[in-house]
Amino acid sequence: MSFNVLSKYEAKKLDEFAIQSKFISFEKLMDNAGKLSAQFFLEKINNPFNKKTLVLAGKGNNGADAIIMYHYMKEYGVKVDLYIFDYAKSKKVMNQYNISFEETLLTTEVNIFKSYDWYIDGIFGIGLNKGVIGKYKKIINLIKNKNVISLDIPSGIHCDSGKNISDTFVEPKFILSMGNYKYSDIINFGKKNFSRTKILDIGLPDTDNFSTKLIEHSDIKKIVKQDNSLRNKYDQPCNSIVGSKTYPGAAVLSIKSALVTGAGYLKTFMPQNISNIISSNDGAVNNYVGKGNYLIESDLKEILKLGFVKKKSPVLIGPGLGKLETTSKLIQNLLACIKSENSECVLDASGFEPLYRSMSIDDLPKKCIMTPHEGELKKIFPNFKKDDIIEFCKSIIPILDSRVLLIKGPVNIIISSKGDISFINNGQSSLASAGSGDVLAGMILGFLSRGYGVDNSTMIATYVHGFCSQIFSRKKSKYSMSPSDLIKTIPIALNELCL
Repeated sequence: MSFNVLSKYEAKKLDEFAIQSKFISFEKLMDNAGKLSAQFFLEKINNPFNKKTLVLAGKGNNGADAIIMYHYMKEYGVKVDLYIFDYAKSKKVMNQYNISFEETLLTTEVNIFKSYDWYIDGIFGIGLNKGVIGKYKKIINLIKNKNVISLDIPSGIHCDSGKNISDTFVEPKFILSMGNYKYSDIINFGKKNFSRTKILDIGLPDTDNFSTKLIEHSDIKKIVKQDNSLRNKYDQPCNSIVGSKTYPGAAVLSIKSALVTGAGYLKTFMPQNISNIISSNDGAVNNYVGKGNYLIESDLKEILKLGFVKKKSPVLIGPGLGKLETTSKLIQNLLACIKSENSECVLDASGFEPLYRSMSIDDLPKKCIMTPHEGELKKIFPNFKKDDIIEFCKSIIPILDSRVLLIKGPVNIIISSKGDISFINNGQSSLASAGSGDVLAGMILGFLSRGYGVDNSTMIATYVHGFCSQIFSRKKSKYSMSPSDLIKTIPIALNELCL
């Protein structure tokens, strides 16, 4: 199932809704958070009753969760101490759980403070919006490189950006996120911490009112269609406009990945002068156009004559085409043809060149999938700010006007044709290699040819792309994977997903 991913504002509003609607009381929410956190410690920490633990409780709700966790850990028989940052703000919850001032740790003497096996980080919660100073900074530095469990988000990390607010922040072994993922669990530092993040079901209502989701394995399996045993190659046609003498490899990778993903009849359009480099593509019907090293504006007539956008077949434009202005003009003309036919298309790499020059998003086909990495995104949208990528995504939904945007990176972000935002976070660092994006573009084309549509094709291909890196990591190498390795792994991933 997909999980909600919430901003600070959304998380607070969900808490308020749950309490005001009497779905659950504030006190019960807090008790659940503390109790489940204590139970996580018992279940996941090796030999927990012989570990000495210090709970660090700040002054907000996060600190209250920590105090309640301390209460239950003590009740369960764990060797645990409690350090309170602000007694006045913590007095109410301490009284509720019969915790006296005298039983708290009153010193930050280094040797004593650093003598614990585990630390519970309940210092700051999702509301932190300024740098860490004073005793907070001192104590966070004291637990640096220690075994830490952070409640909700690591202290010092900004909830909505996943970035450290200052140079002082907690780097935990585990994160216990209350009710739902937060942006900080997914992006930036969240990518590093994601595998150590656990969602605790503290009793919040289930809701589909949030448009930002984390896509999981089960979500992909749900949208898989049963294969048609009576299909033939002409039922799954597609086209690709790719390659140049300078970048023939990008063309090869995108073509091969489209074919192995399931494209039944792939027609390629490439410049004549790479015919000796790309002579066979395991089933693609190659059309070599023009007389030069690049496809250019004057090649449009020949491309159309050869059956481009015939039967409204989906099209991939971009990998390896190069940056010539006359190539950019050809792409612009091709996109106009696709738009007039209302065909599906994938725009990748060199395919963005017209957008860098004079073309606008409104000029693109409605059923267009754009696949930029952050550098390309900045050139398409000069107002793009990496530090606030989610707000940026929300701001451009009206501009996209039903076009799909895939922002490639350590965590992939997809804006669907309906304006929903999804995270796909299953890729390994081995995908950070030249050619990986060309493979992904070809995979999206392959799924379009199989009739999955712009949203599901983007989602499935991006998930399978990351899943391939997981499979290769298990079976071959965790450190490197060539694009050829990636393509060879696609059939294995598809089999595991029953695609």
